[in-house]
Amino acid sequence: MRRALAVFTAFAAILWAALPLRFDVRGPRLGIPALLAPGEVFTTDLHLSHPGWRPALEARLERDGVSYPLELVGDHLAWNRLELDYRTPPDAPHGGYDLVLVDDSGVEHRRERSVHLLPPPAHDLRIVQLADLPTFGSGPPDGFGEGPGDAEMRQIVREINLIRPDYVLLSGDVAYVGGWFHYHKLHEHLLDLESPVICVLGNHEYKGLAGYLETMGAPRHVVDHGDLSFVSLNTGHGRDQLTASQFTWLERVMDERHDQRVIVQMHHPLFWKRKVFVRVDEMVELFADHEVPIVLSGHWHADNVFDEHGVSRTDGPDFPGTKYVTTTAAGAELHPDQSTAFESYHGYRVFELHGNQLGRYTYDGDGDGQPDTSSSHPAHRMLIEDLGDGGVRIASSWNEDLLGATVSLRSRRELVPDKGTLLRRRVQGDMILHEVRIDVPAGADFVVKLVEPRP
Repeated sequence: MRRALAVFTAFAAILWAALPLRFDVRGPRLGIPALLAPGEVFTTDLHLSHPGWRPALEARLERDGVSYPLELVGDHLAWNRLELDYRTPPDAPHGGYDLVLVDDSGVEHRRERSVHLLPPPAHDLRIVQLADLPTFGSGPPDGFGEGPGDAEMRQIVREINLIRPDYVLLSGDVAYVGGWFHYHKLHEHLLDLESPVICVLGNHEYKGLAGYLETMGAPRHVVDHGDLSFVSLNTGHGRDQLTASQFTWLERVMDERHDQRVIVQMHHPLFWKRKVFVRVDEMVELFADHEVPIVLSGHWHADNVFDEHGVSRTDGPDFPGTKYVTTTAAGAELHPDQSTAFESYHGYRVFELHGNQLGRYTYDGDGDGQPDTSSSHPAHRMLIEDLGDGGVRIASSWNEDLLGATVSLRSRRELVPDKGTLLRRRVQGDMILHEVRIDVPAGADFVVKLVEPRP
């Protein structure tokens, strides 16, 4: 026994010395971001090639070519997992940042758009949710070429940036074919979103899980921001969802956040067909006990809304208790037979949260001035055209006003918008980005541009 132990120890020592020292940044990442105020602390999770190793790292945040050093305030080592606690600079501007870790050999490890410095969550919030995205790329053999889904997704990104939600929820089936190059293209598109993105797995991710993990990283199921928590449940792994261990975890997570606002997303709906089949009653009771305002899903490629009794509400969107909402496909094939919406189309859901009360969460599809029972907001009906020279054309085919939109205008010097309210300016290379708050009336078609300030 001693001889075997000695041989094993010697072999382990040889491996330790021979294998290169490496680490992987598991979090935060795009899709599982750190959300915090400037001056607050977040944790970086490293998985190490050598248990017990503590790499010497220099850490910083980067945005628009400007670096902000991070202060290491704590670390926690457990076998091959190292958690590093970093304090963000109190004077760093709000926005999304790349996390950059530089090892002692000078190699950079970058996690793009993984940290968002934000004010505390407001009482009134606007959130966008989408699922079942278009297919990206041209596929084999070149893989990285442009496909029709790329143009569709770019347009959706432009629309969401105009809406400028506080958060974007991505509720599964995010790259339909599942090749790793599709996830690479998805990652490129998501980098263009101004708002923080929070992802959950769908069933199609399991057709190319290695590609998802390589590009998007291992999933995490809770993202906290102040008094607001986003809980993402993985229902894509098979027909046994939700497992006993998942539900035990969910109970603990909800109990730990009993005094917080909680939004839940999962790819599969809890009711009707093509749904979660186990522990549905227990989940509904748990969400009711914790006064969860909305549970979001996709999977059906169709709009529908259920109450906590599993009744499809066709009598209107305003009723007591948790709303169980399925959202149409953002780009995948539509299934209108499963929809209760006024019309079937590709789209996304825009909803409002007022404290812990759900505000408007459906679209006025028939244009009667009242939100429909289940309709998502339609995609590809909001033209945002960059005219160059500091001008943007906005043409809306929506049946309702978009209040508090944000448009980005670029110029080489500081100017002012001819419409709307200037929110902020920031330097991007040799250009100055002007962010302008503006209302977009239903059916409007207008140009907003930068002009010289009045004397």
